[in-house]
Amino acid sequence: MRLRERGEPLTVLDARGRAAFARGAERVAGDVRAEGSKELSWAGALPREGWLLAYCTCLGDGLAVRVATRLREAGFPRACAVAEGLEGCRAAGLPVVPK
Repeated sequence: MRLRERGEPLTVLDARGRAAFARGAERVAGDVRAEGSKELSWAGALPREGWLLAYCTCLGDGLAVRVATRLREAGFPRACAVAEGLEGCRAAGLPVVPK
């Protein structure tokens, strides 16, 4: 991934809901659970200026988009959603591992 190659600070966020997370067999290595796009209490320790890449496995990447949008609104300017969930993460070179 280009961000990692440039040494950019990068945090991957697993934005899947409880049921999708429970059903899933894989995750991105080192990701942070970011469940809940309304309540961002889990976001307190995230770096404000680092890249935050949210992924989910729902149709249209809806939860990942909502989490990224809420994070940007809360002062995390580099929050964005990964298109195509785990497959998008895999395609971007992020290590996907068994959960």
